[in-house]
Amino acid sequence: MGKFVARSLMDSRMLDIPFSEAFYKWILGVEGTFTAQDLQHVDPVMARSFAQLAEVAVKKHNLEKDSLLTGKALVLGLENLTMEGGGTIEDLDLDFTLPAYPDIELKHGGKDIPVTIHNLDEYLQLVVDWTLLRGVSAQFSAFKEGFNSIFPISSLQQFYPS
Repeated sequence: MGKFVARSLMDSRMLDIPFSEAFYKWILGVEGTFTAQDLQHVDPVMARSFAQLAEVAVKKHNLEKDSLLTGKALVLGLENLTMEGGGTIEDLDLDFTLPAYPDIELKHGGKDIPVTIHNLDEYLQLVVDWTLLRGVSAQFSAFKEGFNSIFPISSLQQFYPS
């Protein structure tokens, strides 16, 4: 695919292939700038679910920053955090596997580790990492290798992902 796209570029041919902004970040070598917002360009359904979980994580951080909450009050506040529909993180029965791919563990033993309010931040970070980096790195490396064999990717550095 990389060779095909590079050859088309060299021949000034238009391609009707809707590459995502995340894809362009990979091509330009700025994949280190991926954020949760990039999920929207790859999987809008996952991005919506992710945003709901991220809202709970923000609420958690706000509770932890509240200097008026101490010990038991903080623990109680964290245990009672709910999502927009009223359920808790634990009610979702999530584990540390990639959403929709139960065979892909986000970390060793992930299928046996439930996602809770206490490890939600780690789960969110790993979902972004596996969806946008680790899970597709071999495919992107192959694309870049093929592209670079026809047209130097370094020539694209003047462009921006958006």
